[in-house]
Amino acid sequence: MEVSSALEKMPSVRGRLAVWLIEIIIQVFAFCLLILWIGHEDRPIGLSDIVVGCYVVLYIFGLSGYLITTLLVRVFLTGQNPWLPSIWLTALFLIHFEVLNRLILPGGVAGLRDRTVIRLIGACITFLTTFAGPIALRRWRKSEKSLQSLF
Repeated sequence: MEVSSALEKMPSVRGRLAVWLIEIIIQVFAFCLLILWIGHEDRPIGLSDIVVGCYVVLYIFGLSGYLITTLLVRVFLTGQNPWLPSIWLTALFLIHFEVLNRLILPGGVAGLRDRTVIRLIGACITFLTTFAGPIALRRWRKSEKSLQSLF
C-alpha cells in the first residue's frame, strides 16, 4: 500500500516542481526587467541586456539560496490554502534580499531608494507569481480529469 500511495503522489510532486520552475522563470524575467528599468540609461534596452540581466538575476537567486529555499517550500508546504505558501515565499524573498544586501554584497545592490523599490515591487512579483501558480495547477488538474472522464 505504501508504494501505491507514493506513486499516486508523484504527479502531485511533479506538478508542484513544474509550477515552481515556471514561477522562477517568470520571477527571473520580471526582476530582470525591474533592474533594467531602475538602471535605465538614455539608451534603449536590447535583447542582449535582457539575456544578461536574466542570467545575473538567476545567479543572484542561486547565490543567496533563494532557489533552494523556495523549492523546499513549494514541494513540502502543501494544502488547500493558496495564501500560506505565497506569504512564506514572499517573506523568503525579503529575507534573501536582505542577506544579499548585508552579507554577500556589503555595499548593497543599489541605493536606498532603489532597494526600497526592489523590495516593494519584488514582494508583489513574488506574491502574485506564487499565488497564481497553484491555482493554475489546480485548474489544469481539473481539466485533465474531465478530459480523462470523457474517454
